[in-house]
Amino acid sequence: MEKKPPRKTPRSQNKEVVGSSGGVKRPHSDSSIPSLEKQQPKRPRNTQVQTGSYKEAVIGIKIAIIHRRHPDVKLDQTQVDMIQAKLLTAVDANPLGETPPQFLNARFAQGIFWITCANESSKAWLMRTISGLGELWEGAELNVVDSKDIPKRPRMLVRIPDNSEATTVMTRLRIQNPELNTTDWIVMSRKVTKKELTLALSIETDSFKALTRSNFKAFWRMGSYLSDPEG
Repeated sequence: MEKKPPRKTPRSQNKEVVGSSGGVKRPHSDSSIPSLEKQQPKRPRNTQVQTGSYKEAVIGIKIAIIHRRHPDVKLDQTQVDMIQAKLLTAVDANPLGETPPQFLNARFAQGIFWITCANESSKAWLMRTISGLGELWEGAELNVVDSKDIPKRPRMLVRIPDNSEATTVMTRLRIQNPELNTTDWIVMSRKVTKKELTLALSIETDSFKALTRSNFKAFWRMGSYLSDPEG
């Protein structure tokens, strides 16, 4: 009888093979599915933060149009409609060939007219245009500020031995205390007793700094009296 050659035992794909050095070699996979490592996209060598122009194109530059005495004097819907009408007229008058103003959105909320500019050139255009609108209504005094710069006016309680009208008090304070810009102060309330007058005031920042330096004292006629900052 002829001897049949011994059958070759197929090597298992999952069987570990001992190498010549005695170490254990992992078998190569015949699967066509790439491993997880191969599926991960390669990271670029130089990763950079998005540029300012890209950020502007996505979220824009948020600008607030407010009254100069905000938050004590706030814009109303009628006034905002007037401002917007003037701005749209200015947009239509922009010469062809020049960089046009571009905006992402506009809305009115809580006395503020918010406009989101698409880029820095549109922000500059908006600020120039607002400053050139003039007095749209009696007492119209507009400011254009970045959203982070919305002003918060300090408030004060002033007590003096007088029962004069508030305008008279403001004039006398201004004369004896030149660093206090009382023409820009707003009287929130007035209380009169036999001995003194108490005024709740909203004042501008420079006056508040001056009062801080003087320990909240102001000259009044023949004396010096204390004022109290409200929290």
